[in-house]
Amino acid sequence: KKVNSEYQPHGNLNSRTNCQTVVVATDLQARGFDVKASIPYSSEIKDKISSRPNIAYIDPKTGKSPEFTISKVTNQVECEKWLNDNIKQGERHIFGFQWKQKSSDEKTTKHIVIATKDKNNKLVIYDPQNGHKYENAGDLLDKVQYNFSWSEEKCPPKLLRVDDKEPNTKILNQILKPSKN
Repeated sequence: KKVNSEYQPHGNLNSRTNCQTVVVATDLQARGFDVKASIPYSSEIKDKISSRPNIAYIDPKTGKSPEFTISKVTNQVECEKWLNDNIKQGERHIFGFQWKQKSSDEKTTKHIVIATKDKNNKLVIYDPQNGHKYENAGDLLDKVQYNFSWSEEKCPPKLLRVDDKEPNTKILNQILKPSKN
């Protein structure tokens, strides 16, 4: 709640269309920073971070933004196995995907969440935008779109380990603010 305190699922566009910034703020809170998401609904940086949330990080080995690992999964079972194979206990990842469309005229939407493993090595997915923790990963993975074409508008499930990356302060200073203000 603290990272996205103004969240209203059917209200303020700024707080319900900001998963990309809330995920970054949540990661930084896990590192001990007291920050929350804060960017206007329509802004150049929001568009940039929305399509490339990896720019919020720097890979200390390369000095550049890290790249997502893109899956080739085609269903929920494959996706859960892929996540389990790619996430180790103690790591924190951001997991991006496309929601299933409820109808053919519904707009395609993407989403990004935090994926980790608990002390029992069980996959846990946390959606910091609304504060929901998926103890059973299948509850979220059932809502992911798997059958899609590889176009710019589509988003195959993808992962980026972030706990071993450095925050990109040039980007973070534009999308986050102190929680106390």
